Amino acid sequence: MSPRTSATFMRIVACSFLGFAAIWALAPYTPVNEPARLLLDLLDWPLGDAPAEMSRETVWLSSIGAGLVVALSILLLGLVVPAL
Repeated sequence: MSPRTSATFMRIVACSFLGFAAIWALAPYTPVNEPARLLLDLLDWPLGDAPAEMSRETVWLSSIGAGLVVALSILLLGLVVPAL
């Protein structure tokens, strides 16, 4: 695989992480958190056993997790892609 192709794939992965984090970051906002609830339900298999309302701990940890995924995508876009 050429370095240009590797950089393109890494850019796609980093942008995918940004999209994932954007959905995950909606968890604390009750009126618009359905996509985040669906995402968390998909990640915690089996599908359909999510509680009716998110606990404070779940909301807090979702915010932290989304921030860490954004940091990972910034690291990929800022350091790894130019290095490739």
